[in-house]
Amino acid sequence: MKNLYADTNAIVSYITGRNKEQALSFKSLLLEVKRGVATLTIIPEVVVETVYVLEQHYRTEKYHACDLIQSFLASNLVTLENREVIMQSLEVYKLNNLEFLDVYLYFEAKSKNAEVFSFDQDLEKLRKRY
Repeated sequence: MKNLYADTNAIVSYITGRNKEQALSFKSLLLEVKRGVATLTIIPEVVVETVYVLEQHYRTEKYHACDLIQSFLASNLVTLENREVIMQSLEVYKLNNLEFLDVYLYFEAKSKNAEVFSFDQDLEKLRKRY
């Protein structure tokens, strides 16, 4: 069995269809995963970078970028490290005027019964709301 980790450009190609050949190759990989001959893992750092790339390089609106990523990650085909925290972070991020990394950092710390040491006022907003 192949065990693979996806990088940002593979996910972006698949989500956006920017390169048809790459998107089809990624779709083929997902079919292999579905058949049980491969696994595909996504790490949180790749999700953070994917949000950034979609918004900054593809000018995708935050809400739409989050929806695209959430739809992709919701599939049981991919193993998403720290799934609960990532999915919660995407949901909170798309509804608030905050940086995604700040939101992820806040919920990651909270999931470990910790706090974030920061001078960033956005993190204070998160503490008050969540």
